[in-house]
Amino acid sequence: MFSKTDSLSKKNQKLGDNNTRLNNDNVTYKSQVKSLKKEIEQVKQESTDVDKVKNEFVANVTHELRTPVNGILGNTMELLEAETDEKCLQKLRMIERGCKDMHALINNILDFSKLEAGKFTLEKREFDFRKTIDYIKGNHIHKITEKGLEFFVTISPEVPTHIIGDELRIVQILNNLLSNATKFTSVGKIAV
Repeated sequence: MFSKTDSLSKKNQKLGDNNTRLNNDNVTYKSQVKSLKKEIEQVKQESTDVDKVKNEFVANVTHELRTPVNGILGNTMELLEAETDEKCLQKLRMIERGCKDMHALINNILDFSKLEAGKFTLEKREFDFRKTIDYIKGNHIHKITEKGLEFFVTISPEVPTHIIGDELRIVQILNNLLSNATKFTSVGKIAV
């Protein structure tokens, strides 16, 4: 009978020790969870602060870009009204188009949040493909020929005059390709 009491007493002691250990572990875990929650909140706040700084930076940069572009565009518009020489008018129209493209790019920078959220979409508008190619060619021909390179642009007759797509992106891509081709070609020709 004594041994049963001893055995129960030992089991009771073990249960008490286990209960104490569990209570201590529970307190430790609660403390760790509280600490982790605090860290998570801190990281969230830091992330919000970083986003705010980034958005302010983008807004400031785009404003600083937009200001000179508006000045160039305004002066170009005035010259377009006064100029009668067709060659000058053509160059002024290229400057005007370049300013409008810059405005579109600046607006895209402002829409950076769309990119981050994966909601950026390409525009689907009808535009005159040949005029777009002429515009791009006009932007690059001087620099290419100045290097002593030949410059050829060929458009298949099967390509319709008006196509549907994102004209600004096509201009960006071809401008980048031609800039790189000009930069890395020392002799020969550049063909599009």
